[in-house]
Amino acid sequence: MYCRLTALGVSNSMSAWTQYPVAFNRIGFRAKLIVGRAGVELPATVALEENGITGQLRGDICREFFDVIRSMNSDKPTIAVANGLRTLFPITVLCSRIFERLRPNFRRGRARQYWVLKLDWDGIHEPGAGFWSRLVRTTVLVAASYVYDLVTIETSCGFGRVSRFPLINRPRLFLLANAVPYQLWPPIERRESPNSRTILSVARVSREKGLEVLVRALAKASSDIPGWRLRVVGEIQDREYLKELRDLAQSLGLERSVEFAGHVALPQLVDEYDRADIFCLPTLRESFGNARIEALARATPVITTDAGCGIDFERYGAVVVPAGDSTALANAIVRIGKVGQTSGMTRASMLRSYEDQARELVSRLESGTK
Repeated sequence: MYCRLTALGVSNSMSAWTQYPVAFNRIGFRAKLIVGRAGVELPATVALEENGITGQLRGDICREFFDVIRSMNSDKPTIAVANGLRTLFPITVLCSRIFERLRPNFRRGRARQYWVLKLDWDGIHEPGAGFWSRLVRTTVLVAASYVYDLVTIETSCGFGRVSRFPLINRPRLFLLANAVPYQLWPPIERRESPNSRTILSVARVSREKGLEVLVRALAKASSDIPGWRLRVVGEIQDREYLKELRDLAQSLGLERSVEFAGHVALPQLVDEYDRADIFCLPTLRESFGNARIEALARATPVITTDAGCGIDFERYGAVVVPAGDSTALANAIVRIGKVGQTSGMTRASMLRSYEDQARELVSRLESGTK
């Protein structure tokens, strides 16, 4: 059972929260996704429950507490996975642990129940977060490392940072990266370059994605590889930022070379990866960056930044540059643009599926936690 007590939109169809229930179902579990609202489709073999809890209304926290207790009692899941720290799920788990200690016969005859916290945070606090906000978040995570059986972290950088938190229960931390979505499995080993002279960026139009850095990089690269264009695919969340990007492109003489397509459906998104010569994610802040894995699975050359532990993607052949450095980004674009597909970008055999990750999680739980 997976609990994400917020909304999932159509853009989340290849996110970990929709992928893991499907993966567990495929390796023999009955899987259920509990979500506030769902705009995604799941295979018929995966149960979906919408409880309306999105954290936007007064009273949602109390409703969440009792909803989780009801689900635990009715579904009796072997593995229950929750997201994030801004919910009452950790308190619910703690209450369950205390109840089991007070009434040891309660679980007699029942299968062992595991509780997992899926952390989509890399250990870096948001810019502008105050002292108390940082302290509370860190304290809650440290407490969660003693309450949950496992706390999974998506990147090696995040794992390293969280491991150094004072008093953290390190044996309960588990590095479990996101994987290739089942819609894109198996990955492609290599492909012919489409020669479309297109740089694709799959990202929300929001400031943390650093798209202005990519526009500037394209302008710097244009003298070496003329005729290339940038196509940005993803939900437009910040209209003011979109206007700034268009004004920047016009000021650099790229108004006809930069296109914002907005959100596209899944089949078209796969085509976008296949038609692009280069995929680029110029993000300034990221927890993981699923689009990088998606592009690699389609054998599209990937350039990304070191934000969100971009170095984790170097093993698959991605080119990693410093976040915010338009010159380094331009140099990488020119290098790949001139030579096309390279042997270093065909390491698809190293990519893992969500089924692989689900089996690894089960193995770690069954091997015992301290």
